Amino acid sequence: RELCMKSLKDVHVGTGDHAKQCGIDLYKHMFEHYPDLRKFFKNRENYTAEDVQKDEFFAKQGQKILLACHVLCATVDDMETFNAYSHEVLDRHERDHVELPASAWTVSAFIFIEYLEKKMTVDEATKNAWMEIGKDFATAVGQHES
Repeated sequence: RELCMKSLKDVHVGTGDHAKQCGIDLYKHMFEHYPDLRKFFKNRENYTAEDVQKDEFFAKQGQKILLACHVLCATVDDMETFNAYSHEVLDRHERDHVELPASAWTVSAFIFIEYLEKKMTVDEATKNAWMEIGKDFATAVGQHES
């Protein structure tokens, strides 16, 4: 947990321009390196990273996903809260009619680590800690889907 929290020091959440850009950068990375995930963004399936930069949706959505990363990291030592929050994330996707396969939840940790590596040096221990959080998150989501 401590390693992951430390890695978030330059990944801001908030309403300022820098925080918004942090979230946009995560989606730009995803759209550049994981084009197969674009299909989950209705009417944005053919976006480039430049399109992501210009679309206010990604400023808002980027903050949501970064906030989720912060909350998951902060609650991983309290699995009841961690699982409840994970279920809320899934419920929110379902309310918005966003259906993601289990593999998308699993790959999210890889994507996030790659994004972090663009911002800072991420050592193996921190990568492993984020992979554990990602695995716990995917498990919690999978249990909630059942």
